[in-house]
Amino acid sequence: MFPVTNHNFTISEGPSLKYDFFAQGHSAYENKFEITVQIAPSLNFIIGKQIAFGLQFDDREAEIITPVPTERVPNQGDIGSVPIDWEPTVIQDVRNVTMTVELTEGKIRGEHSVTIWGMSAGIVLERIWVDMGGIKSRGYSLLGPPESKRV
Repeated sequence: MFPVTNHNFTISEGPSLKYDFFAQGHSAYENKFEITVQIAPSLNFIIGKQIAFGLQFDDREAEIITPVPTERVPNQGDIGSVPIDWEPTVIQDVRNVTMTVELTEGKIRGEHSVTIWGMSAGIVLERIWVDMGGIKSRGYSLLGPPESKRV
């Protein structure tokens, strides 16, 4: 997105990616689950600003996500310093951003959507996980969890 010197869009006004899916749910997770967005390692490269994107589940209000922490590695100064989690992020070649969703009405089973809203340059989307209770039991590696079973 251009120009790279500013946040380009406010949430819900910029470019977006919408992923529709059908959920089977899991008995232990009837009203609560996690959405994990994996992005490529990046920095807050504009001095005084954080890179950001929006994350929205179904028709709920979109949440602004600032994935790169402002806390820096100690004793590096302001210019050229890296975030506190930079080393493990680069080693794994991915930054996990997790949002917990609680449903007050309805169930997980059924049709849903996840929307990613572009707000600033510097975000590279790798993949999205929607964990409704099955990922940990099936296991996963640095490449992510196994694919969902087809219905």
